[in-house]
Amino acid sequence: MSTTAMEPLRVALEATSLSGVKAQGDAIDWSACPSPQNTIKALPCAHIDPSMDVVCTKPGTKSCARCKLVSYCSKECQTTHWKLHKLECNGFVRSSKWKPVWTEENRGPGYKIGGAPDEGLHFGEHTLWGGMPPIDVVNLDQNEQSAKKDLNIAFASSGDFRNVLKTVNSLPDNYAGKVDVSINDPNPLIACRNLTILLVLGSYPDEGTAVDVALHHWFSAFVPNDYHTIASTAARSFLDHILKGSTSFKLPNTRSTVYLSPSASSPTFGKTRDAVEHICGKHIPTKEQARVAHERVRFAASRRDHRDRVMAQLKPSHRLAFQKFRETGIVLPYGAPNSHFDTANASLFSPRGEWLQPDLADPLQGWGIPEVMKSGAAHGAQPEDIYGCLYFHLSDQLREFRQRIRTKFTTSFRITSLALTEWAVYIREARPPHVKSDRIDVGDNMDHDRSGTKAVLPVFAPLLSPGKDSAYLQRDGRAKGANEKLRNMALGKVVMDMRREDQMGPDAMKNLALGDGFFFSVTNHVDLGKQGLDEVLQKTGLKLREAHRIVPHVRPPSTPSAGARSSDSTLCAASCLGVARSVGYQTIFRQ
Repeated sequence: MSTTAMEPLRVALEATSLSGVKAQGDAIDWSACPSPQNTIKALPCAHIDPSMDVVCTKPGTKSCARCKLVSYCSKECQTTHWKLHKLECNGFVRSSKWKPVWTEENRGPGYKIGGAPDEGLHFGEHTLWGGMPPIDVVNLDQNEQSAKKDLNIAFASSGDFRNVLKTVNSLPDNYAGKVDVSINDPNPLIACRNLTILLVLGSYPDEGTAVDVALHHWFSAFVPNDYHTIASTAARSFLDHILKGSTSFKLPNTRSTVYLSPSASSPTFGKTRDAVEHICGKHIPTKEQARVAHERVRFAASRRDHRDRVMAQLKPSHRLAFQKFRETGIVLPYGAPNSHFDTANASLFSPRGEWLQPDLADPLQGWGIPEVMKSGAAHGAQPEDIYGCLYFHLSDQLREFRQRIRTKFTTSFRITSLALTEWAVYIREARPPHVKSDRIDVGDNMDHDRSGTKAVLPVFAPLLSPGKDSAYLQRDGRAKGANEKLRNMALGKVVMDMRREDQMGPDAMKNLALGDGFFFSVTNHVDLGKQGLDEVLQKTGLKLREAHRIVPHVRPPSTPSAGARSSDSTLCAASCLGVARSVGYQTIFRQ
C-alpha cells in the first residue's frame, strides 16, 4: 500500500485514543485480556452440529475414507455426523461432474495461457501476505560457520514475517552469538502487522495462545474477539510506551528487545501510529460487513475463470479445501469449529471495510508443500486437508521462533516503516560507522521496473560489512519478468511436481554475490547487464561471484511423468494460485 493510499487511514483514525492500555515498565499488562481456552492442540473430531449445539472436544484419529478432509474420534461420531458431512463429501465440488466454467459454457478460458496472470481485484499496491518461499538469509553452515559470531541482519523491504521467521529458526540450536534484526517495510500496515506478531509471540504468557493469535493475525480474515483483544493490547501498549519517549521495549522474561524507529518525534512516525491504531480496530467492520466485502472480492463473477484455472489442477478434496478457505478466510483444519471466529481481522480490511488483498491471495503461497504436509502428518492431518496441514506447520514454526527469542538466543528487533532510500539514510546516521550489516535483504528493488541496480547498489554497498560471508539479498516472484518459456511452463497446462517445488529455472536465476557481503538476488530473469550492472559494480567496488552460498543453484521445474502419484501432481502452493514463482539468485561481493 503506498503512502498516498494510507492517507485515508490517517484521516479516519486521527481521533483514536490510546487510553485504557497500560505498560508496566517494559511489560504489557495482560490482566484486562481474556484467557482463551479454544486453541487447537490436536486434530479435532469433526462432529459439529451447530443446530444442536454439539461440538465434540476429543481428538480426531479416524479420517473419512472418501475425502480424508475430516477426522473423528470414534465410529459413533462419524456415523452421527454423516448426515451433515455427506453434503460436502459427496457434493458437486468433489465430484467427477465438476468442470471449469469455460468447459460448462463450451468456450475458451477467459485468461491468456502463457501470459502474466491478472493480479485480480485488490485495494493496494502490495499484498499483505508474501508469495515467495521463505528464505534463511544467513545459512550459517555455508557461510560464517561459527555459532559464536554476532549477526546484524537487515530486511530493508521485508514484506510479511516469513523470512524473519525462517532465518531465526534456521540458526543452529547451539548458536551463542547476538542477533540484531532490522525489519523495515515502506508499507506501514505491513510493518505494524509484523510488529504485532513479534510482540504477541515474545510477550504473551501462554505459549499456545500466543502462537494461535500470531498465526490468525497473520493469515485469517476473521479471528476470535479474544484474539483481537490480545493483538490490539500488544500493539497499543507498545505504542503507548514509545509515545512516552522510549525507543526500546524489553520483552519480559526473555533475552530479546524490540525497538521502533524513528522516534515518536520523527515526521514519519505518524504513519506508523495510524497503522497501529488501525490494527487496534476502532473502525473495525462488523463480521457481516467484512464477510460481504471478503466475498465480493473472493467470488467476483468476473474472476471465475481465474478461480477455476486453479481448481481444475487440483485433486477433488483439494478443490473442496480451496473452496472452503475462500468462503471462511480462516486457516484451520477442515473439520475444526470456527463459529467463534466472529471478529474481522482489522489488519486485513481498510477503515471503510474493504478487503485489502487480491482475490487469489492465499496463505499457502510460497510455503513448501512437502514440509507443510509433513507437519500436518505429525499432528494427524491428512494431505488432503492442506489448510489444516498449513495450520500445524505455521504453529510449529511460530512456536519454535517464540522459544528461540524468549529463552535460547539474545536478539534485538528494530521495526521501521520507511522508503528504501530513507531507510538506508536512517541506518547510516543512526548507528556508529563501524557497525555494518552482515545481510541486507532489499526485496524486489533491483528489478528494472522498481528501483533498479543503479539506485540500489550505490546506496546499500557502504552499509554492508566487510568479509567474504556478508550478503545483500533480493527477490521477486512476479511472472511478468520471467522469460516466455518459463511463463508458459508456469501458467500453461503444466502441473508442477510437488517433489520438486523448490526447483526453479536456471534461466530465471542469476545467482549474484555482493560484497564482503554478497548480494543475493531473487529475480525473474532480470537482465542485469541492461541495467548497467558492470558500471555500478565498478563504481562501488563490487564484483560478481559464482558461488551460491545462501540458496543453492536449482534446476527448472519438470512435468510429472505419466506414472506419477496423484499427490505428486497436485500443484505446489506457490504456483497453484495463478502466479508464476520463478526465482533466481546472484552473488556480488566487495573486493
